Amino acid sequence: MAFCATSAKGMDNLPAVLAKNPAAMKKIAIVAFDEAQILDIAGPMEMFRGATVAVRERRAHAAPAYDIHIVARHAGPVRTSCGLTIVATGAFAQAPSDVDTLIVAGGVMDEALRDASLLGYVRETARLARRVVAIGTGTFVLATAGLLEGRRATTHWRACQSLAALFPGVQVVSDQVFVRDGQFLTSAGATAALDQALALVQEDFGKEIAMSVAHRKVMFLRRTGGENQVSTHLAAQMIGHEGLATLATWILANTAKEISTETLAAQSAMSPRTLSRLFARELGMTPAGFIERARVEVARRLLEESDMRIEAIARKSGLGGEERLRRTFQRVLGMTPREYHDRYREAVPPTENWPVLVGARARG
Repeated sequence: MAFCATSAKGMDNLPAVLAKNPAAMKKIAIVAFDEAQILDIAGPMEMFRGATVAVRERRAHAAPAYDIHIVARHAGPVRTSCGLTIVATGAFAQAPSDVDTLIVAGGVMDEALRDASLLGYVRETARLARRVVAIGTGTFVLATAGLLEGRRATTHWRACQSLAALFPGVQVVSDQVFVRDGQFLTSAGATAALDQALALVQEDFGKEIAMSVAHRKVMFLRRTGGENQVSTHLAAQMIGHEGLATLATWILANTAKEISTETLAAQSAMSPRTLSRLFARELGMTPAGFIERARVEVARRLLEESDMRIEAIARKSGLGGEERLRRTFQRVLGMTPREYHDRYREAVPPTENWPVLVGARARG
């Protein structure tokens, strides 16, 4: 199966308005390579295509929102990590360097990081691009090219330690979905690529267009980027130490209770010092940090799924009162509980829209 990008060869068929105003399109180059993850390429492309559909619905005869080029070492077939093949529309030597946005996919990076032509293209193109985006382990390409020195960046959670060890000059943020530092945007990869692409659409065309794309794809408008890559429930399932795994499960079931250091020690039959060491080793955080994350997740779920008052949500999640809930949300998610609630609700399509969405395959 092949997946091909819109190339410059189709320019003759674009609307007349585009011929008069080429700047109406934003040129995007997506860097691909053998063993790249197909979601890192196809996901953003689908978001950008959705933006074109949404813009055309609102503006008659509008030009395509984006002009997308998949570039690789050689034009033609590129084998992705799942076995599917995509088609690169240009080689690095002939690919456009005057792009608005450069996107580097992630995947199995060994070959890509040894490809001098790939690194050279990324380095040169990044110098002129308005935005440079790395998805998942694509962050290693930016770091290897010397573009992230002294900057904050993230990557897939399994690769954060390696990124920090190999590039000590990069400030690795291991607990966020995506991070922006100036023109450079990095993300956790896979589904985070969808959130990141939707954030770019919103930046380019506004919230209304981004919301329309989100509705069509049946997804939240976009994650803020401050969310943790791994939920506390998933993290608890991944704990290797049996005693700590049991304690983490107990915490998740008792977030509404007062949980002190003494309570944890008694519940686990371990000393506070041993608990701190185990939490750091297994989860990369303190016991208090894990408890807070668990409570924030409970509060978020209640804001999304219930009509409870903020004060009641604060109590039920274990965050005590409305003011503490507000401060915690502001610090962890960069918004207040009320902003989170409003944003989530306006991003969820009304029930009566579902038949339209299901029957709108040709337009979606």
